[in-house]
Amino acid sequence: MRSVFACSPTRIIGKIETVEFFNKSRKVYCYDKLRETERQFNKGKISEKAVEAARGILRFEARYNTSEAVKRLCSSQLSLPDRQARSLLNFEVAESVLTAALESLNLHEPVVMRDCRIEKLRQVYGYGSRLQRLVGFLQLCDVYGAEKLIALGVMKPSAYYKQRKEIWDAGALIFSSFYSTLPALSVR
Repeated sequence: MRSVFACSPTRIIGKIETVEFFNKSRKVYCYDKLRETERQFNKGKISEKAVEAARGILRFEARYNTSEAVKRLCSSQLSLPDRQARSLLNFEVAESVLTAALESLNLHEPVVMRDCRIEKLRQVYGYGSRLQRLVGFLQLCDVYGAEKLIALGVMKPSAYYKQRKEIWDAGALIFSSFYSTLPALSVR
């Protein structure tokens, strides 16, 4: 499945606890549930037990920004009879929407250690200057943070999105500095 967010902007909200992927019609948020509950606990709104229950939970939300986007979701993607709450607000719809969002970001597959990104790029593009350029781009993303390269003036938006798309096309768009395999995400 080709991502609707592959070349779309990404925004970090707060102190890196929330990542937002967005385009004109949709937004997807990913954040650490523990950080959210710790803030609520500090304000006296929830118990310590609720904070502990959030440990290890990654929250994932999909939002549709326009009525046209909801209309497309209901009719063509989900084949729902209407756009009424009784049709939309159920586990099957939520699971379908969230699973599709995970797949569009390639988060439904395990994230393998960082060195595998280079091998994926080599398999698709071979050796040469393109591989060198894209490996350099990945290194810049690892050092400065992918979301900051444009803001810091490291590169122009057109160059950033072009290289990000090339890395996505090779299946190597993984911005992780971990040297181990991260499990695939799933809806539960």
